[in-house]
Amino acid sequence: MRRLDKGGDVDRTRQLRFLFDGREYAGFEGDTLASALLANGVRLVGRSFKYHRPRGIYSAGAEEPNALVSIGEGAGEQPNLLATTAELIEDLKAKSQNRWPSLQFDLLASSQLLAPLLGAGFYYKTFMGPGRRAWMAYEHFIRRAAGLGQPPRGDDAVPHETIHEHCDVLVVGSGLAGLEAALVAARSGARVIIAEQDFALGGAALSTRARSAERMVLAERLESVGALTEIAVLTRTQVFGTYDHGVYGLAQGGTTHRLRIVKAERVVIASGAYERGIVFSGNDKPGVMLAASVRTYLNRFGVLCGSRVVLCTNNDSAIEPALDLAAAGAQVTYVDSRSGMAAFDLDRLREAGVDCRLASTVCQARGRGRVSAVDVRCNGSVDKVSCDLVCVSGGWSPVVHLTSQSGAKPVWSNNHNAFLPGPGGPEWDAIGAAAGDYRAVPDSDVQADTCWRTPMMPLWKAEGRGAAFVDLQNDVTLKDVEQASDEGFLSVEHLKRYTTLGMGTDQGKTSNVPGLALLAWKHAKTIPEVGTTTFRPPFSPVSLGTLAGSEVGAHFHMYRRSPLHEVHDEDGAVMTQSGLWERAWFYRENGASVDDAYIREMELVRSKAAICDVSTLGKIEVEGPDSAEFLNRIYTNGWKTLAIGKARWGVMLRDDGYVFDDGTTSRLSECKYFMTTTTANAGAVLARLEFLLETVWPDLKVHVTAVSDQWAAMALAGPRSRKILAKVCGAESVSNAALPFLGLRDVEIAGCDARILRVSFSGELAYEIYAPARRGADVWRALRAAGAGLYGLEALGALRIEKGHVAGNEMDGRTTLDDLGLAHMASSKKPYVGAVLAQREGLSGPRRQQLVGLEAANDAPLSTGAVLAMSVFKGTGDGRITSATWSPSLGRFIALALLRDGRAKYGQTVNVHNPARGLMTTARVRDPHFLDPNGERMRD
Repeated sequence: MRRLDKGGDVDRTRQLRFLFDGREYAGFEGDTLASALLANGVRLVGRSFKYHRPRGIYSAGAEEPNALVSIGEGAGEQPNLLATTAELIEDLKAKSQNRWPSLQFDLLASSQLLAPLLGAGFYYKTFMGPGRRAWMAYEHFIRRAAGLGQPPRGDDAVPHETIHEHCDVLVVGSGLAGLEAALVAARSGARVIIAEQDFALGGAALSTRARSAERMVLAERLESVGALTEIAVLTRTQVFGTYDHGVYGLAQGGTTHRLRIVKAERVVIASGAYERGIVFSGNDKPGVMLAASVRTYLNRFGVLCGSRVVLCTNNDSAIEPALDLAAAGAQVTYVDSRSGMAAFDLDRLREAGVDCRLASTVCQARGRGRVSAVDVRCNGSVDKVSCDLVCVSGGWSPVVHLTSQSGAKPVWSNNHNAFLPGPGGPEWDAIGAAAGDYRAVPDSDVQADTCWRTPMMPLWKAEGRGAAFVDLQNDVTLKDVEQASDEGFLSVEHLKRYTTLGMGTDQGKTSNVPGLALLAWKHAKTIPEVGTTTFRPPFSPVSLGTLAGSEVGAHFHMYRRSPLHEVHDEDGAVMTQSGLWERAWFYRENGASVDDAYIREMELVRSKAAICDVSTLGKIEVEGPDSAEFLNRIYTNGWKTLAIGKARWGVMLRDDGYVFDDGTTSRLSECKYFMTTTTANAGAVLARLEFLLETVWPDLKVHVTAVSDQWAAMALAGPRSRKILAKVCGAESVSNAALPFLGLRDVEIAGCDARILRVSFSGELAYEIYAPARRGADVWRALRAAGAGLYGLEALGALRIEKGHVAGNEMDGRTTLDDLGLAHMASSKKPYVGAVLAQREGLSGPRRQQLVGLEAANDAPLSTGAVLAMSVFKGTGDGRITSATWSPSLGRFIALALLRDGRAKYGQTVNVHNPARGLMTTARVRDPHFLDPNGERMRD
């Protein structure tokens, strides 16, 4: 194993240094990590998933099952990357995986001694008990003993982005067939995208000799592609999934990882085929490699993987690798299971000095740690052949994943001994090796020597002594497949899950077809009768970072800022996400932590006055001559008697009788109302109103308009709030006579028109002030200058709990008016949405969970989500806490809760258990209105 003095596509003038497992090596620009390791004589690159058997590089592309490494360090480390596709760069840092304490000396390799006991289904049979929780104890040790790389910790150091693109033709693969298809399409005027997983264009042609016919055709086509502006070339790009309506998912690597979502009018799938191995004893040893991959390392990278080579095959595709290896100076033994070959090919091999053995198979690979010899069986006799490299070619499997994802069921071909794509659809075509056309130069008059002349002979396994592996990555042996079959796992889907065959990062690219063939052989069926597993995207692993793109952190969800955001920054607010909104959580001037701050903010509201941003409330204008009738139908209480300049609180139900939303609606004029909704249901309420007007009551002359973004809104609450308002808009405007409870009037504040609504969410004397969005900050600053303090979202929630106001936690879609103690809001004099179904049996009565208040019986905290039980905890208990807080007014923890027949349990003690936090305490059940139950403060 060495680098040749000349040859290959690497740039020998650009040497690159890199580390593997802490040791420094050198390669060249144009190398992959795998080719550079092979050039430095590194055979051992990893340990197997289950048995920790030594593993070497097996292939040269995305089908690699063995050479999985972690690249990078710290937050930038990426596990489970293929050394065979990782482009070598300066100062690359890579390390092997799944070994302890080191790759060379892995103590867990001792598990091989237990291999006879660790067959198919071992986990299912062994770790089922005792008890249902037993697996949780086993899992820690199993995951340390078996697996792949470790997930990275911390933020992703690689930048990501998402790009949406359109094209007329998407060509998947840049081999000779793909390039020709791109040229034909582009010359007809189509916009073309070529997506190539490799960092170099050319596909299988890159594996041929420098002056071969394939190389000459490749050079011509690359030059033509470069001259056409209609063709966009994407290298390092994997087409991982087919989706509806011609949409394809592409993952592009490089310094920035990109998710490209491409809408293509037509797709040409020229993704090639994967070479398969042959199952024989010891076929997983380092030094056993796919024949075409050995040729790739030789001709593309200038690396000779062995000097004494045994090439085991059943088809003509292994002839060219044998000739190339012999020309490079290797001693080659050609072992072919077929009894005859074309005279032309046999003569070429013998003239090159290749030892040809027909009607023979390799039945066992020998060697400790790596291959040193093989046993070759011919006509019943076995001959031992010394070697340092075994090249295997058991046939080819066209890459049918993308065509299968589109709905075309793959079709078995006896001539190819492989599944071919099903009939092409209206959106795609498969060409070249992806369609089973293995000609060296498809769609060309060039004559090459690599067309197959002798039919392939099906060969899936060769009998020998010792473990023979079907799936190298997951340590699935021939014995495992036979055992699963004997135990009744006849379906290929069951076989996959019971043995893990075809699972893992390579998804069985080299092992699926042999696995199917062996299952068919075991049951005396044909491979088509056995069928295939389901092909789902992604075709190859795609990192979660690539899928997320830049939509992480603050960009993960769409979020909105209120018109008052700038003043929150000025006042030192700590922001938090609340639904789609970024809201002021608490203010630093009131405390360093949220716990300190919100208590001080509550005390400020109770004793003085403070303002809070409530711009996130939904705001809807209802206008038209039938507006009062419309409101009467959607709210449970009456609205026809509401006077102009007054507001009323209302509750809406869903059609099924459950509470939907609540809020205040004010009458601005004879035919115009101003409705507010909860923040969470702003969009849902608007959609509901529009639906009712358009489909249920189209005769009503009403129009609804969303005006949430037009208004900045702030709540001023506290016993001194009227005095503060008087400073900014005049005492006569806000006197109790001029602006009574639930009154509304327009005023001028800070030089702009504003609307004041006297309502209270905190239980104190309070006002909601609405100003045009562009002037909201001016009004806020004016109120601050007049003496208003600050309170945030945390204090707002705690204040409403003290007052006993219900919110989204209680109106969660499972509660009725009666559950929430609001049965008095249901009018008996008019119909309204949900009125009929709200009367259903089971939606009221003592078996329902009813709203209650809880006071902690000791210093233990009460927490949202805790389960309640009047005696012994059983099942889901008797209820749950919906909202909880520390109450500075009461000096203890309090909560709102839903408790079965709760109103009948006032004064009783209930057990409170929060298993997630490990808390167990008791609380006293009481009325949910902890503070000022008669509402005297807010009416003062």
